[in-house]
Amino acid sequence: MTQRSFLKPVPVAGSSTAISSSNGKTMQVFCGSRVLVAGAGKSVLSTLVAEKKLYKAMEDSPPPPAVAFFYYDFRNKETQTVEIALRRIVLQLSAQSPHPYRVLDEHYNLSNGQTLPCFQDLQQILEQLLREIGRTYIILDALDECDVGEFDQLVDLVSALRAWAETPLHLLFTSQPRPVFTEGFEGIPCIPLGFYVTEEDIRFFIGDEIKTKSKYKQWRGQDQIVERIARKSKGMFRLAGCLLLELARCKRTNKLEEVLENLPNDLFEVYERFLKKIDQEDWVYVEATLRYRRKANTTTIFDWLEGLIIEIKGSNETRVQLAHASVQDYLLSNQFHAKFGCDLNEGRSHTFIAQTCISYLLYFGDHPLEEETIPNYPLAVYAANQWCIHLLQCHDRAILFGAAMQLLEDESQQYKALWCLRWDELKLPAGSPLHFRAATRCRGGNSRFSSS
Repeated sequence: MTQRSFLKPVPVAGSSTAISSSNGKTMQVFCGSRVLVAGAGKSVLSTLVAEKKLYKAMEDSPPPPAVAFFYYDFRNKETQTVEIALRRIVLQLSAQSPHPYRVLDEHYNLSNGQTLPCFQDLQQILEQLLREIGRTYIILDALDECDVGEFDQLVDLVSALRAWAETPLHLLFTSQPRPVFTEGFEGIPCIPLGFYVTEEDIRFFIGDEIKTKSKYKQWRGQDQIVERIARKSKGMFRLAGCLLLELARCKRTNKLEEVLENLPNDLFEVYERFLKKIDQEDWVYVEATLRYRRKANTTTIFDWLEGLIIEIKGSNETRVQLAHASVQDYLLSNQFHAKFGCDLNEGRSHTFIAQTCISYLLYFGDHPLEEETIPNYPLAVYAANQWCIHLLQCHDRAILFGAAMQLLEDESQQYKALWCLRWDELKLPAGSPLHFRAATRCRGGNSRFSSS
């Protein structure tokens, strides 16, 4: 997305305010409306606003305004709670205070560092910081990716921030449409991200992709592609990107009109078309990949799931994650389950992973593990450390009870391997497998194991 649309004043529906205004002590609150859909560029918008305000803060004469940003990330459960959001906001503002971290230090000293501030404490700390700092911008992105059980608390927090009047506080928050937000934020000025707002940027994005990416080179000079895909995308950058990927799979230029005419109408339809291209005999591996992790055939996995996953390269490791929140929505939907007969709900996925881990470890009952052979089993350490965690969260523990008891047979080769992988010790300690369960703090179900 370019910055043209969102870094100039944007009128707010039913209001004379604009996104770039910062007049007086008026608090500006912006919220997504019913048409703010997945892939419409909400996170890009909030990121650009944060960057603009940070740059402005550096240019302003003292005291500069403070800017805090939090993104509810569907890929990371640690960023899906309201309390974590509040902690991150408090930490960012503490660093920008005229007296950095003083308020946090004072709270720390009250208990000699023995207790973390609770949610109510954090709200009080935030209020103290707002008084110290003065003008403040808080940006909360992707509220819909917060844990569903915390939606009401999130609405309460935003309502409390809206009521703040002692110092200038400006809020921007984005979300897909959710009834709890529609009702809880009633009366708040909003900027609907419909096609009329993003149209220019989407056309620019499509044209730039075709011009710069080699996989689209046969379509260069075909001006109707930009217009047709832009119109089909309905204001969603994610959908425009997926439609381009679908176009790239067509290698025959004489089929262009047919391809454009038959492009999918929404993200779920696009994802379904991506998955339908996978050979039926490969589905068992695809399902394993979606539920779990595979160390082998990584190139094949990217071929299977092109458009659905992305590769994130870090300094020490490379991670694979879903390309967008809407991919998760689709994979957990009834539409996906009905089409492919694959149920990826959390409980069943934990069952699959627990079964995989236990089976992996039971293999060592007939193939004793040696120190020099450990590198030959890339999932062994994960299985030894995580099997019990997945077992406790599976949808039906009873079906794995027998296998788990077999894994914990005293003096067995599989139990020896489990201990070796868990604590990097090839020699079993004195004591029964009950000692292992105590050492790993594997609670929930111990009474059944013990009585057996």
